[in-house]
Amino acid sequence: MADVADRIEPAFARALGSDAVTVDADGVLALGVEVPTVRVAPHSVEQVADALRIAREHDAVVVPTGSGSALSLGNLPRGDVVLLSTGKLDKTLDYEPRDLTAIVEAGKTLASIQEETAAEHQMLALDPPNRASTSVGGLVATNASGPLRQAYGTPRDLCLGTTVVLSDGAVVKCGGRVVKNVAGYDTTRLYVGSMGTLGVVVDASFRLHPVPEKTAVVVGVGADWADAVDLARRVVEGRVEPRFVELLDLGDAHWVVEGVDGLAPAVVVGFGGSEAQVEHQVERTSEALASAGASDVRVDEDDADWRALFAAVAHRASARGDTVVRVGGVMTAILPAMRAVSDLVGARDMDVQWLSHYTSGVVYAVLSSPSAASVADVLGRLRRETAKLDATAVVESAPVEVRRLVDVWGAPTAPLELMRELKRRLDPTATLNRGRFVRGLDT
Repeated sequence: MADVADRIEPAFARALGSDAVTVDADGVLALGVEVPTVRVAPHSVEQVADALRIAREHDAVVVPTGSGSALSLGNLPRGDVVLLSTGKLDKTLDYEPRDLTAIVEAGKTLASIQEETAAEHQMLALDPPNRASTSVGGLVATNASGPLRQAYGTPRDLCLGTTVVLSDGAVVKCGGRVVKNVAGYDTTRLYVGSMGTLGVVVDASFRLHPVPEKTAVVVGVGADWADAVDLARRVVEGRVEPRFVELLDLGDAHWVVEGVDGLAPAVVVGFGGSEAQVEHQVERTSEALASAGASDVRVDEDDADWRALFAAVAHRASARGDTVVRVGGVMTAILPAMRAVSDLVGARDMDVQWLSHYTSGVVYAVLSSPSAASVADVLGRLRRETAKLDATAVVESAPVEVRRLVDVWGAPTAPLELMRELKRRLDPTATLNRGRFVRGLDT
């Protein structure tokens, strides 16, 4: 493998130009690749197609990337890796404020979209953990989301259409730019969340939303996680319409909620709308939390810091080399799994921190341990518990040492044979992200 880069780099340079091709001498540590690795950065859709054809001819594995923030997601690739960066495809192709739609290239960052649309008091209502750097291609490939998913949905809900390049170089357009399309199968959804295993997204059209006139957050602290879940349930059952209801350990937020020690869980309820709407709902929610026994109930006039807090937790976890596991299921049913894992890690040299998008039924476990084997063991226990609840446990981020020991995705949520058939039809040579998605997909 040591001469792979030397063997295939000239072919890419001839087709794309030497300025579009580099070699990472140290490999790509986030992918567990420790040999020199070719990185190509096409300037156009046509060059993306050329790059894919060349990689296919050389039986290389193409790993699409934008900002690189999602390289620690997924299993380790199998084969000789070529990184295909969409970073130079970073234009806004069309933006119609009156229609609340925009078409943007895959390398454009979410942050730059928000800056551009803010001038029209609009936004792309997505706030994934890595939103400061994430690219459009990464958003579509991973279906990444954050607290705002409760009110606006995930990329799968907001993406109206895509342009995708298949591994043979064919360019395919899916969906469109209108919010309502004619009846029929929405092929855009095939590519959203497919981890770039079916095609390389080169542009996407999105539905936008107006920026709320006012936002606010009500925060209350529970005695323990069971208490916090009960507080959140009371909020959801009340006559309010929050943009999000989040739960988080205060270990990463004690600087915001003064006077609270330890890892007491906070309930964070966000609102957006007109000033009158927000003030009314904030008042009702504050009263509901206080009457239910929440301590330290308070109101913040802006939700940005609290939504950013979830991003900060994920960023710090990755920087520390922690493992972040996303559990999907009904929150009240997840409590037994949380207790089982907490008991298990308590007897080991490791810690666990919990976060939750409560109304979406999503819980994050941040596992901290110097031992990859211990993390793998705890993940196995967590999956046994979640399987009893018809829930899932996916590793969102982990050091390479952990990913060598575990299947990041666990059991597939869709029929594996159907997924294989789609893969065989769209990428028969398994050129795209071979090995990184659901185990058994490429066989």
